Amino acid sequence: METKDIAALKRRLLQRRHRVSGELSRTADVARKEAVRSASGELSMVPDHMADVGTDAFEEDLALSLMEKEEKELAEIDDALARLDDGTYGICEGCGKRIPMRRLRVIPHARLCIRCKRAEEEGERSCRSLFCGSSNV
Repeated sequence: METKDIAALKRRLLQRRHRVSGELSRTADVARKEAVRSASGELSMVPDHMADVGTDAFEEDLALSLMEKEEKELAEIDDALARLDDGTYGICEGCGKRIPMRRLRVIPHARLCIRCKRAEEEGERSCRSLFCGSSNV
C-alpha cells in the first residue's frame, strides 16, 4: 500500500472517530435524560398514558442500542488505527491476504476481505478453505 493511501485512510479513520465520538456523546446525553425522567416520575397528578410509557421505553431502548453500536464502531476504528501503527492494517484476518483498496475506502476499519466477510456472515470461521484460493475481491 502506498504512503499516500495510508495517510488518506488514516485521515478518514480519525475523522470518522471524531464524528462517532460526538454521536456517542449526544446519544448518551439523550439516554441519561430519558433515564432521569423515567426514574423521577411525572410531577403532575395526571397519570401517564400507556402509549406514552411505551414510547418512553422505546426511545430509551433505541438510545441504548445506538450507544452500543457507536461504541462498537469506535472500538473497530481504534483497532484499525492500532493496526496502522503495527503494520498489519489492510491484511485480512481471515486469510492473510491484502484487503483491496476499494474495500478499505468504503470501510476503512475493515478487518476482512469481502470473501472472508461473506463466510463470516454465513457462519464460517475462515474463508481460507472456502474462497481465498482465487483472486481476492
